[in-house]
Amino acid sequence: MKNFILILSFLFFGCGSVSKNILSNSKTIIKNEYMPLSQFKGDTIAYIKKNFIENKDKYLGEKMKVLLNELELPILKYNVGITENLKEVYCISFIFSTDSEIDKKINSGTIPSIINVFIDQPVEISKPLSLLKESKQQWKEKEILFWGSQKIKDIGIIDNSIPKL
Repeated sequence: MKNFILILSFLFFGCGSVSKNILSNSKTIIKNEYMPLSQFKGDTIAYIKKNFIENKDKYLGEKMKVLLNELELPILKYNVGITENLKEVYCISFIFSTDSEIDKKINSGTIPSIINVFIDQPVEISKPLSLLKESKQQWKEKEILFWGSQKIKDIGIIDNSIPKL
């Protein structure tokens, strides 16, 4: 039960606890081309870091559909980040692991396979929450149409400061 509550709070507040300083001086880093998932031998975090964190400049200011078209991982679930005033959504978290996989990773102190995409303009809460409720967090065509048109402000992942349970 303790793990279940931790997972729920982790997913709900995931957008707010990302590592935004992964690349503090991007001018000194040589950007590489996209690398297919197959080159990472099942290491989804390395795939995410390489293609969507280290090379996030490629996506900033673009519609989310650009990122979604390149993403090779199946989105198993998603969640949204809500502003403090509870009126807008500013972020979406794509979850690439099952609940049991997330639980195992949290228990071992490793990073779960979740990417957070911050949108350029927060959107009024009613549409994203109705989609979330209707789909039961499942990534479907309606979600692709709605979120694909949102412009990307930033991309992050859950940082690696997850305490072992």
